[in-house]
Amino acid sequence: LVTVDADWIGPAAALRTLSASAESLDVMDPSCIINKDLPLLKHTLLVAAPWVIAAAVWALWWVVRQAVQLEVESTAVQTNAVGTVGFIFFLQICRHVVQVFLCSPNPRGPTTIIRYPAVRCWTADHTGFIVVSILALVTTVVPFLVLSVMATWRHRICVAQGQFDDTRRYRFLLARWSANRYYFGVVLLFRQLLFALAPFLADLLDMGVVPQLIFIAIILLAWSFALLRHQPWRLDSANVVELAMTLGFLAMTVIGAALIQPGERDTSLVHVLLVLIVGFLTLAQAIPILVAVQQRFHKGKRFLMFLCHHKGGGGALARWMEILIHRKVPDRVFLDSDFLEDLEKIFDIVKQDTRSVVVLLTQQTFLRMWCAGEISTAVFHEVPVVPVPTEDFTTPDESFFSSLDSVWSVSAMASLEASGITLEKIEKAYRKVMALPQFPLPQGGSVQQQEVVVAALISQAKIRTGRMAATPPRLTGSASLMPGKRAVDRVRPVAMGGEEVVVLGMRAERTQITIQRILQDMLSRRLGFEILIAYEEDHVSLVAFARVLVILLSSEILTTRTFGVLVAVAANYRHPDLVTVTTSSDFPFPAPEFFEQIASGALLCESQSSPILHDVPMPPAVGKRRPPPSPRLRGRSRGNDGLDASPEDLSPECVRRSTGQVICTDISQEQLASAYRAVFRILALPFSALASKVKMELEVAEIAQRLVSGLQKQESTPNVLVESEY
Repeated sequence: LVTVDADWIGPAAALRTLSASAESLDVMDPSCIINKDLPLLKHTLLVAAPWVIAAAVWALWWVVRQAVQLEVESTAVQTNAVGTVGFIFFLQICRHVVQVFLCSPNPRGPTTIIRYPAVRCWTADHTGFIVVSILALVTTVVPFLVLSVMATWRHRICVAQGQFDDTRRYRFLLARWSANRYYFGVVLLFRQLLFALAPFLADLLDMGVVPQLIFIAIILLAWSFALLRHQPWRLDSANVVELAMTLGFLAMTVIGAALIQPGERDTSLVHVLLVLIVGFLTLAQAIPILVAVQQRFHKGKRFLMFLCHHKGGGGALARWMEILIHRKVPDRVFLDSDFLEDLEKIFDIVKQDTRSVVVLLTQQTFLRMWCAGEISTAVFHEVPVVPVPTEDFTTPDESFFSSLDSVWSVSAMASLEASGITLEKIEKAYRKVMALPQFPLPQGGSVQQQEVVVAALISQAKIRTGRMAATPPRLTGSASLMPGKRAVDRVRPVAMGGEEVVVLGMRAERTQITIQRILQDMLSRRLGFEILIAYEEDHVSLVAFARVLVILLSSEILTTRTFGVLVAVAANYRHPDLVTVTTSSDFPFPAPEFFEQIASGALLCESQSSPILHDVPMPPAVGKRRPPPSPRLRGRSRGNDGLDASPEDLSPECVRRSTGQVICTDISQEQLASAYRAVFRILALPFSALASKVKMELEVAEIAQRLVSGLQKQESTPNVLVESEY
């Protein structure tokens, strides 16, 4: 467009020149220094500029490396630096090489070079320009294009073989694009080459300016379609800016055609449109730069914490930590399940938008590819890192680090290498994280213990200096965990006058306890009243007086007698409605033979697990119904089937002492089997603790609807306990 012979006037000409010269090399004009016009020297400098700039960049890098003693692979850095310069100025070099072959006829004189009007075409002076252009074509344009094609062609083969040297050398060509669109670097180079050849082909075929503009418009239109179809850039913002600029250039090309040989036509409207379009293009180039600078130096971060965790081993615990954090502060917390659309730029979020990275150390954390990338990015970009080990975490030894190269697959390492993360960086990051002060989080501990740790993490994340705390928090007082003593959740006594809803699970699986707490919290916030949880024999009093029992189905309940006993005890007192919830799609629902084996004593007999003997406090007002539920529970809703047998059929032997307590002493196998049948007769609802918050809220809404139906059903049913003599 710079060489188009059009009637550009006023602001349109100024803005067009400014926009078109943003990456131009025309500033390298020796006449500004020696005050003499030397077109051949100027042309030589223009085509040799990339080599000069690359040499300057390499020299500066070498000085910095020697000054700060950086330990990096010099060959890869040098190749990438030279390639970056060549990639940026490829269009300009091609354009300057081609321009010496474009001649303009002069009615009153000889034909001259369009770029250099003082030089006559096809004379001795012109020969020097042709020789310089051919040398630049042979030594710069063709080798660069061939090497780029070869590197792109070999990329998939090298990745499949686990060889990442080429990936590091050619990051300028491959790293800007998404993983599946790595070849767009070569596509962009050929697009630039076609742009440079457009005026040459038009002059060679003697087609004039209009066919040249049509050719350029076709290229821009094809490139716009490719951007819309493939979205090749790694960042969404880059795709948007690229598409906006391409469409702007396309509009300028089409509208600018009206300025060619305008004659007597009024072109004022065309000039106005061109001013607007070129101004838009100028802003499109400037805005991304300003945004990048603002993000680089602005201290504000979108996320207070970034929870780095292994999905399978710590996904539920990470969600629970997010809930505990939001109980104390309203700041945003990054959890990958809630930002699935941002996973491709997750490393950019770590280094730009996060105040602190909390590494939830479970058994598999250091083995997860994404965790390795997040930790390495945080460490090498000086983002504060806080290690939070759990009970099942084992400190890695030297054998782990020596075998680190065999942990991830070739494709996983290719994804990391594309982001500049190597095995050497991962190992250094892991060692640095293990040397930091740790904040142990007892996954099986009480909520009070976990809240102490979370409070310390919040304080740590708000430190803006980037330094770690000198010492982790100490669990003291009611939150401390004494050796040999189990920690239990602090649960209030059964509320006299509220709705008793209990979430029942089993304790042996720490993940299930965490999921139980998540469900309890989400249900409590949705319904507006407190919901209790029970997961061990000490919580039998909560289960006994429940009006609705929310049961989390896990494989453990099929092998634990305590579960059946708790359900049977609940049937003796409140005959509660049951709401069953599955936390896994592969839960092994039992066959009919399972219940027959329980009834016959082949499974879950008293000899296989210790009998339950618990003192259960009676309700305060024996023989009186509970108060009505809150107004939000009134209205139409569907019910569900609870324990369909009568209390007498399922009751253990329970008698009331004169002290006002009840002791339950014996439960038969048939009663146990009936309790299990009642549980699995109900259609279970799903609850995905590892899913996004939106999906979890939808599932909780369905669970809450059935829970409300159970409370309304209980309200309409008399609930009387009969006193007995001790």
